[in-house]
Parts: sequence; C-alpha cells; structure tokens
Amino acid sequence: SYYSLAYAPEQSGTGEHRSIEVRVRTPRANVRHRPGYRDKNAQEVGDEKLDGAIAFGIMDNPLALRLAVGAIEQQNDGQQRIPLHLLIPAEGLVFIPDPKAEARVEAVVRAKNATSGEVVEVTEILTTGLPVEGSVCDLTLDLTLPPGIYVLGVAARDLATGVLSVVSTTVAVGNVESQKPSI
Repeated sequence: SYYSLAYAPEQSGTGEHRSIEVRVRTPRANVRHRPGYRDKNAQEVGDEKLDGAIAFGIMDNPLALRLAVGAIEQQNDGQQRIPLHLLIPAEGLVFIPDPKAEARVEAVVRAKNATSGEVVEVTEILTTGLPVEGSVCDLTLDLTLPPGIYVLGVAARDLATGVLSVVSTTVAVGNVESQKPSI
C-alpha cells in the first residue's frame, strides 16, 4: 500500500522557494517527494486564473462579480469604445473609512480576439464610494478594441483584503459577420 500526502502552507503568496523535507518512523519505508517548490505570488496566481478563464472558462468568483457591457461607440480610427461595467455587491468589498469611505478594486481585463488570438490587456485601479446598504457597486472602465469577437477575462481584486474574483464572457464588437472564427 501507499500514502499520498498533501498540505497547505501557513504562509503563501510570497514568491519564495520552499524546501520539502519528509521524515518517516518506519526504517524500510520508501519515500518519494520533490525537494521543493517555488511559491507563486498573488500576481502570478491571478495571471494564471485569468488565463484559465479566457482559455477554458474556469472562473472563481468570491466577490460575486458580474459583467455588463454598455453602449459600444464607434471611434474615428475604426476602433470601438466599450464601457465594461464590473458589478460587485457592496457587502463583498471592504470600505476604508479614512479620509472618506471608499473601496479600491484593481481590475485586469484581457480581451482575446477569437479569430486572430491577439490579446489586449488593460489594468486599472477603480474606486467607489460607500453605496446605499444592499446595493451593487458599478465600477466602469473603457476598453478600446477593433471590430471582432472577443473572449473577455476579468480579474477584480479588493485591494483591502486581497480577495480575487476571475470571470469571463464573450462579446461581439462592431461588424463581426466577416470575422466569425472557423470551427
């Protein structure tokens, strides 16, 4: 017989190398394990989750983040301006009272063109004031993209707690009839 053991380290997200040492009391036991691992920092974990959301639709959403796309506007250069609304229930965010009650959210949006595979990334710090109890915070950022079909991956991190939500959706921008991906 054999045993497979796993553990969760007390401290994680440091980006440091961690050694693994295994001791057993049975002298004839054969122990196999890797000598260590590099603990991923919060940025690396977020990047991997965002990649998983875009590629496979894998989502992790403790903030109950929802996405909504506003009215898309044609720009003079052929690009499209897309207002992307990040809707987060107020009770999921921590509002810092000094000097005014506000919550800060770091939002990373990756838009992957379904036809070309080209990826555009936007990172912003969004701030919202204390809303009415039970309401939803509407954090809006603008994307500028050429026409096409995009998979949008959004990672939103409450900067006060470090809690991260990652979601994805698909959006058609502009005249996309000629740009449908082949399946």
